[in-house]
Amino acid sequence: MLTCTRERTASPFRGSVAFFQFLGRTFGLGFFFVSFGLLRMSIFRSCRYLGQSELISVWVVPHGFS
Repeated sequence: MLTCTRERTASPFRGSVAFFQFLGRTFGLGFFFVSFGLLRMSIFRSCRYLGQSELISVWVVPHGFS
């Protein structure tokens, strides 16, 4: 059951991951874009219900590269 749920959750992002892997093979930046994109997506998803999306985005942009 858990594996099925995990597969169903990951399937919509498979196209994006494949695209970023292509960027990684071409430019060497795919891993950075994947990790940064997933980090921002998880942060926005977890904080959207708290109403702090703007606050989190203001913090992530200056401190996300340190």
